[in-house]
Amino acid sequence: PKSKSKHRISTFGQDEGTMTLEEIQKVRNHKEYGTLRPDCMELYLTDTEFIKVFNVNKETFSKLPKWRQNTLKKQFGLF
Repeated sequence: PKSKSKHRISTFGQDEGTMTLEEIQKVRNHKEYGTLRPDCMELYLTDTEFIKVFNVNKETFSKLPKWRQNTLKKQFGLF
């Protein structure tokens, strides 16, 4: 039987709709987004992984200036 790919889930902030940083980077490298939104790939990280990568939670990150968000996302291959 076929297993569902985590890459096809488009819900945000829920464990079943999350990916690791490595998985997201692979998607970006191959440009195979499926139903994922390439402009906000960071939202697919689990809350724990998000904090580990960016050293802030998603709410704090969303309050940063857009240029700062983009700089951080570029640093980790998410933009």
